[in-house]
Amino acid sequence: MFTIELLTELLKKVILPTIQNQVFDKNVLMSKIPKNPAWMTFNNNKIYITAETGMHSWVWFTWAYGAIPTGWPSFGQMEVAPKYGYGSHILWDATLEAIKGWTWSLADVLTKFWTSLTKAFDRSVNRQMFWNWQWVLTLINWAWSATATHTVDSTFYLAPGMNLLVWTKAQIEAWTADSVVVSTVNSDTSVTFTTSITSADNDLIVTKWVYTAWTSAYEEIMWLWMLVSNNTENAWSSFQWKLRSTNAWANSYVDSTSAVLTEAQIISMVTQATKYWDPDLIMTTPDLSNKYASLLSTNRRQVNTLDLAGWFKWLEVSIWNKPLAMVQDWDCPTWNMFCLDTATWGFAELAPLSYLDNGMGWMLTTVVDADGKRIPGYQVTMKLYGNLCGTTPRANAKLTNKTAS
Repeated sequence: MFTIELLTELLKKVILPTIQNQVFDKNVLMSKIPKNPAWMTFNNNKIYITAETGMHSWVWFTWAYGAIPTGWPSFGQMEVAPKYGYGSHILWDATLEAIKGWTWSLADVLTKFWTSLTKAFDRSVNRQMFWNWQWVLTLINWAWSATATHTVDSTFYLAPGMNLLVWTKAQIEAWTADSVVVSTVNSDTSVTFTTSITSADNDLIVTKWVYTAWTSAYEEIMWLWMLVSNNTENAWSSFQWKLRSTNAWANSYVDSTSAVLTEAQIISMVTQATKYWDPDLIMTTPDLSNKYASLLSTNRRQVNTLDLAGWFKWLEVSIWNKPLAMVQDWDCPTWNMFCLDTATWGFAELAPLSYLDNGMGWMLTTVVDADGKRIPGYQVTMKLYGNLCGTTPRANAKLTNKTAS
């Protein structure tokens, strides 16, 4: 028979072990980046990263009776704030009553709910780890006056029920942007909100609580497009709060010249990354991955594939007899390609994907509406606390502003 205790036990012992690791197993980037590597520590709600910032200062060869100078290794410490992610479902009492006595039915309902939520976490975290638009989901396309249906650049990251803000960056940060809820996603470029708003071309669409005014901070995970950068990309003048202008080690190789992708550009990118470490993965968009395959075919060379851990299989890039996997990902920023040494990155997992309990070991809480009235259901919430961090920017490289034609 259904009880709160039974539901809690099912969540803890059956559902959670099944889905806990799926967030990091369904995408190549997330599966390759280690969690909580030894070079990061946690203290006072901060993530501390120790990075080797240069070679040892003295390795000295001299005559047999010369003085031995003293040297020291070069290390730097950085700190990064964790980010806090939540996702929840309401389990309606009517649904629970309908399946009383059928434990297997309850388990099936819970599995479907949490599989859906796990996919949403997976999509959101992967987008954030890549995204060149930072916290922006998409842009308004064209100006629209007092209407609920709007044309946007893409609805790829939108879903019915999402709470969003629409307007300029300044308005979002001032909390004066239009607050909307997605009613329907009509097509790849059309969305309808539950209320009518007036918008301008290129207005930003973001999740409602992405910006915290009192800390002046955006509450999403740091992204590779910012971390793999250098001092010439004006928007990203620092690496985890270390100025790139005075710390050469904090700069990655970046080719930002607008051009059609060539094999020579890829060779240069990989060569620059191998100068400082040992890259093992190339991430890019489907268009640029297909362009690289066509370059090999045009030159009458074999297009080989590599098997990665799990079930992944992708293009092989072999430069200086070193095979790297080139993986395409829809979340990778348009016109970009990354050459990564995944050992120099880590996901600082302050709290792994798990349930938020009510302080007494239960995972269900009662729900009230805006007027404080009880809603006939129970809310169950999942949480993930952490951030993406790195130690060696120079071991990674990037091509940007590259097109397939």
